Amino acid sequence: MNKTAKQSTEEIFSYDALPYESACCKHSHPDALYNVAQSNDFSAVKYDTARILELGCGLGGNLIPYALAFPGAACIGIDLSEQQIDEAQELAAALKIDNIDFQCDDITNINKDFGSFDYILCHGVFSWVPQDVRLKILELCRDLLTPNGLAVISYNALPGWHFDNALRDAMRFHTRACTTGDKIAPAREFYDFLAAHSYEDTPFRKAYKAFLQDEAKVLSGLSDTYLYHDQLAAENAAFYLKDFADMAQKHGLDYVGDAVQGKVALDKEAQGFLKTIDNVVDREQYYDFLTNRRFHLSIVTPEGNKATRSVKTVDVPPPVPVNVSEKPKSWPLAQQQILRNRETPMVTTIHRESIKTTLLLNLLTLYADGTRTADDLAAKMADHVKNGDISLKTAKGQPIKADLLHETLKSVIESNLKIMAEAGLLVT
Repeated sequence: MNKTAKQSTEEIFSYDALPYESACCKHSHPDALYNVAQSNDFSAVKYDTARILELGCGLGGNLIPYALAFPGAACIGIDLSEQQIDEAQELAAALKIDNIDFQCDDITNINKDFGSFDYILCHGVFSWVPQDVRLKILELCRDLLTPNGLAVISYNALPGWHFDNALRDAMRFHTRACTTGDKIAPAREFYDFLAAHSYEDTPFRKAYKAFLQDEAKVLSGLSDTYLYHDQLAAENAAFYLKDFADMAQKHGLDYVGDAVQGKVALDKEAQGFLKTIDNVVDREQYYDFLTNRRFHLSIVTPEGNKATRSVKTVDVPPPVPVNVSEKPKSWPLAQQQILRNRETPMVTTIHRESIKTTLLLNLLTLYADGTRTADDLAAKMADHVKNGDISLKTAKGQPIKADLLHETLKSVIESNLKIMAEAGLLVT
């Protein structure tokens, strides 16, 4: 998430004190944008050799996987947090990526002299910065995109965010006397209190309590950094799609579509209703009302960009081999992420998906360096079992006998290596 110089001293410090966990969002990547544009009759530049700019790149968690997947692309990431940029540069250097550049700067300082780009990514920024910065983002999309360029901007969406905003207001009110990281624990405690004790004398209040309880389960699985920077941030605006599209149009940008196409399966009557609406913005706005949508990844392009060909083509990424070799080698990005040992046990796969891992998978990812067989890996894991790092028991909950430990571990490791291969955590 991006910081700007116009934010308060406390907010600017907070990104260094609590760096935002920037996970990979493959729906925001140029290949995904390209496919949506092609489907909607817009031209787009081939993504594998494109120039790409990410505004608010954070720790590089979104841009680095793309640079690895497409070494012919030229990627630049901008963020104002020196600490996050330093860490992004260190990770890129550790992975020996030479097609990516991270720069510490305020997006409000960027102008036309910065160059032109085929794709601009702005994920996790628009809702969380002041209005003048939002308008600057749209201005940059207009001024820096090539004629057939595409930009993706994510933001909290209405009507769904109306519910979240009420909860956010409650947590911010409860923690108003706290500073930075001190807000997190009391915010979580108060949220649980609301979910447990909210009044439910009417159907409406019962529905509200059910919503609070569902959200409490979601909140319990979110990291402290996400809670602080998303739910407790001073700036957090939500928009109806129609209003966002109007803002974009005033800046010379046409709405293309959403990077995440409708996932909710509407009934036939609702689908039929949507098919009667020709205007894409109006159609998607009605879809948002039907689904109570909470988040958008909106794609925009310079005015006048329309495809000239009549045949639509959609590129399909090449398949990733899932065979486990004799000496398996894990995905280097996942290795580096585990070595950095952040609070959230998340790694990014070859498929550019962020997944949660277990201690066993983390250790296997570190030890599977292309020099060890399953037998060798079992020997390494045996030390962790003996030290109590890993608990290995029989189906009846009994400890594994010493003479069976190696073969049992080997069997467990072989099964987990297959899981890793299918998940995209092994390379050939």
